[in-house]
Amino acid sequence: MSLYTPSSYPMPSIDSLERECEKLRVIYREHLAAIEAEFSEEKKQAYLADPTTICFKYPNKTREECLTDQWNRDKADCQESSGRKLTRLSEARIKCDVEIAFQAQHCHVHAQTAEGILFGYYKVTRYPTYYSFVLKRTSERDPLWLDKIGKETKLPISLDLRGEEWSNVTRQKIHSP
Repeated sequence: MSLYTPSSYPMPSIDSLERECEKLRVIYREHLAAIEAEFSEEKKQAYLADPTTICFKYPNKTREECLTDQWNRDKADCQESSGRKLTRLSEARIKCDVEIAFQAQHCHVHAQTAEGILFGYYKVTRYPTYYSFVLKRTSERDPLWLDKIGKETKLPISLDLRGEEWSNVTRQKIHSP
């Protein structure tokens, strides 16, 4: 499993990430239920007892042993597929959790200031005489904005942060130096 880090590019909303996780969870559960139904002991016995079941004969093995080996290989293949589905679900959950944590720590701003346009997710730090806005993620895939990632914009402490464009700048998201 790979370590997920927030992208510098715009991300889908947390709601859409949650929906994707739920979709993958349903797929995984349905797959597990199908495996359980398909590979039940009752079906195994019916498979072994059916005289029309095609069997590859291996030397030194009975028909029942050959069929059991094939049954176990088929079941293992399905369980391997299930493992891949679980990995996709886990990675989607991690991506969602990391995004939730990222958005809890960073402010989404779309504002025009005397110092320039602020557009994206920023780490905001309050100093005694100014606010520091450091761009962490853009709201656009525009290369112009990507070049600004990590750049600091200083705004005066007297700036009124009550407007709609500052609505995501909350006390909980403003860091201390």
